[in-house]
Parts: sequence; C-alpha cells; structure tokens
Amino acid sequence: MIVYGGRPGLRNTPASAEVWQFDTTTSGWSFVGQGPGPRFDHTSALLDGILYVFGGFSGTAVLGDMWKCDIATTTWSQILDVPVPPRYGHMSAAVNGHVYILGGSDLTGDLSDAWSYNVELG
Repeated sequence: MIVYGGRPGLRNTPASAEVWQFDTTTSGWSFVGQGPGPRFDHTSALLDGILYVFGGFSGTAVLGDMWKCDIATTTWSQILDVPVPPRYGHMSAAVNGHVYILGGSDLTGDLSDAWSYNVELG
C-alpha cells in the first residue's frame, strides 16, 4: 500500500507531501520520499505499477494537476494538458488503461461529472 499526502490530525494542520509504503509482510511502514507537493482530499489509482494522482486541496487552492509515479523507481512526472477541472473530495479508479475521475467539489459547490483519461493516448 502506498500513501501520499494527506493532513495529519486536526483540520488546521498543514497538508503533507510525504509518501509512505506499508509492507504487508512485516506490517511496517517505510518513508519513500516526497511527492510533487502538499495536498489532501485528492485521489490516487494504481495501474500497471504506475500510481496516478489527481487534484485535491493544497490548503490554499483547489488543484487540477495530474501526476504519475513509477512505483519501482519512485520517479514522479507531471501529466500535462489533462482537461479535468480542478476538484477535491472526488473519486477515481484505474481500469483497462483508463483513469476515471468522478464528482467531488470545487469552491462553488459539488460536482456530478465524470472524466476518463487514457494512459496510453493521453
């Protein structure tokens, strides 16, 4: 299991950019490094050894960026020109070469849209 970002504890604590990995064999956590920036209320989805992260809230702004992380090398790359509007509190899933992003909220209210990103075609 990979955990990226979040906000420890209380609502007024700053967002984290830390990446941690849980080893199911030893039941222990290990620090992997830093992700592309602090965020919480984002989503991540794993597809073929690549972790895709979208959106969230930085503590000051709603985010609309997408990143991918090669789990084997922990190398992060930003995916540019993703047409999904910024959001937080949404859902995502990775299935059959696509990352699906559903709903969430922006600063004006709740969203009920759905988006698909083809990881092969961009």
